Amino acid sequence: MARYLLGIDVGTTGTKTLLFSEDGALLGHAYQAYAMKTPWVGWSEQDAEDWWQAVVKTVREVCADPEIAKNVAAISLSLQGGTMVAVDEKGHQLRPAMVWNDIRCAQQRQEYLQQGGTAQGLYETTGWALSDGLPLLQIRWMRQQEPELFEKTAMFLTVPDYISLKMTGIPAVDLSDAGINQLIDIRKGDYDDTLLQFAGIPRAQLPKLVHSGDVIGPLTAA
Repeated sequence: MARYLLGIDVGTTGTKTLLFSEDGALLGHAYQAYAMKTPWVGWSEQDAEDWWQAVVKTVREVCADPEIAKNVAAISLSLQGGTMVAVDEKGHQLRPAMVWNDIRCAQQRQEYLQQGGTAQGLYETTGWALSDGLPLLQIRWMRQQEPELFEKTAMFLTVPDYISLKMTGIPAVDLSDAGINQLIDIRKGDYDDTLLQFAGIPRAQLPKLVHSGDVIGPLTAA
């Protein structure tokens, strides 16, 4: 019996899903675009539900044949990094996601430097340069500017863990994608307590860290 593989790429401007045979032959592809919102200068936001609906739509397109749909052996994800989405206990977003190219956090960047952090140190720890965005600073911005929503937030996710949560019920991000969030020490492969303290959150509000190629879990019935 033939078995199939799905590759899902949730990017900044749209989602692509590819259907492959087990030996790697491309059998089908689908694409769905979504909007970027810029309510203020320097702000970039997206609706996290748009990512999920794009995944659903493109997967259904390439798996329209029931024989293919019931014989998908594995799914692999490739996703934009550094885009923060705050969710409640049910995994619903509480505000629009702050995209990786959002640069609203100039004040928080200065606070990081004033509190003893260095650009070189952050780069050596996370593999990503200090900027005016990305989740480390975005979470602190939300804590300062939107305290009511911050208090309601159950988890601070990014695109990989948000999509894995929707698919499997488990929010998980692979280590090669997590460095851009600037919350982990890539040398240790674990969250960094000093960075978490600056952001103002415990690790319990962050996704599970996994290695590339690890099985996150089976799909939920939903």
